[in-house]
Amino acid sequence: MPKLLDLAPELAHRRQHGLFDDFHWNLNPHLWTAELPDGGSAAAGDAAGGVLSLLPSDATVADNDEAYLRTTREVFRFAADKPLRFECRLRFTEANLDDANVLAGLMDAVSAGALQDDGGGPRASYSGAVFFKVDGSQLWQCETSVGASQTTSVTSASSVMAPGTWQTLRIEFRPSGGDGETAFLVDGLLVARHTFSFSSATEMQVVLGVKNGSTNNETLQVDYVACHQLR
Repeated sequence: MPKLLDLAPELAHRRQHGLFDDFHWNLNPHLWTAELPDGGSAAAGDAAGGVLSLLPSDATVADNDEAYLRTTREVFRFAADKPLRFECRLRFTEANLDDANVLAGLMDAVSAGALQDDGGGPRASYSGAVFFKVDGSQLWQCETSVGASQTTSVTSASSVMAPGTWQTLRIEFRPSGGDGETAFLVDGLLVARHTFSFSSATEMQVVLGVKNGSTNNETLQVDYVACHQLR
């Protein structure tokens, strides 16, 4: 009898599902959907390794203009026996010292207002876990949310985002019965840990976002993004 084929690489990890994107191109709306309420842009440009660039505004730049890229479908969920890991490598520029608002992680029903106006951070009710930065600050914040039940941590000065510097952000979800733990890491350093009940959580999307904190256009660049979860 002929020898069986070796196991296909795709099947070696069949117990998990997810995505890894280097942004060699950006097809919208297929894997990704852009939310651009203020005429901004979400595009994969010419860059070694592939880079996504998000701009909140068109030629008319205003405070609180925003732009998001989200996975088109909600295919991740906090659930028992289904650990999850999200990771991205990003950087942003700031027209002023600390005006950019930035969002990266998992959230359900991503749309305009995912980041609230005037440095308000993520919206007040959602299922998800995110890193975010608000205008007026240079520190990352971490938030785990199930509906209106939210746990938020401000990271220490060791995780300050220096504008123009690449950083790797990771979120790990570990379930234990009906409770879970989210761990947040910046460049491999643990910066926050949350415990929470996920019994009422709903499906989530990967989200990347940027919002102006003044009348200057801010820019978010993402080198890669990955998210995987046990089936």
